[in-house]
Amino acid sequence: MAAPSYYTLKSHYARLWVSMEIRPSKAADIDATAQKIVAKKTRYSAVAEATGVPWYVVGLIHALEAGCDFSCHLHNGDSLKARTHQVPAGRPKAGEPPFQWKDSAIDAIRYDG
Repeated sequence: MAAPSYYTLKSHYARLWVSMEIRPSKAADIDATAQKIVAKKTRYSAVAEATGVPWYVVGLIHALEAGCDFSCHLHNGDSLKARTHQVPAGRPKAGEPPFQWKDSAIDAIRYDG
């Protein structure tokens, strides 16, 4: 059975977005992460241009997977000095380590579709 598509879940996501509340205890952390992402918009935009994924989504994934650390794979936060070890393991398939962050990030977006 295939995973549901975004379009199947779009209305559900919209309801979640509208009902979302930021806990006051998390506001400073969220602001700090948002500032990190915005500060690196140019780097995220380069991946966005190659993949069609909005730059801020690339930034959010990077924050989630690697804490906005450009020495780590976007796939899962593993070091760019080698192919990924965690799921998905063995990425990127093309090229040789150490990998450039942009190249690995494009691979991660294309891999996940």
